[in-house]
Amino acid sequence: MRFEDVSRLLALRLPLRCLTCEARSYDWLLPALRDWLTQHPDVARAYDLLKVKLAAVYGNDMPRYTGGKASLLRRTVDDARRSKGLPEEHDWNE
Repeated sequence: MRFEDVSRLLALRLPLRCLTCEARSYDWLLPALRDWLTQHPDVARAYDLLKVKLAAVYGNDMPRYTGGKASLLRRTVDDARRSKGLPEEHDWNE
C-alpha cells in the first residue's frame, strides 16, 4: 500500500487491522494473487475460463476441481512473487 493511501485511510479515523507476514507465509498468497489478477486482466480471464471449464467437468468433485487449477495458480503466484523480488514458491503442499 502506498503512503498516500495509508494517509487517506488514517484521516478517515476508521479502525485498521495491519498484518505483517514472512515472504514465504501463505498469508501473503491470497492478497498477492488478488492483486496480480487485478493488474493482469488477461490472466484473470484465463483463470475464470478455467474455473468454468473445471466446474462443468468435475461438478462437485472439489479435489479434482481444485487440482485442475493448481498449475495456473502456481504460475500466477510465482509471477507475482518474482514481480516483488521474491523467489518462486517451491514448497507447494497438497
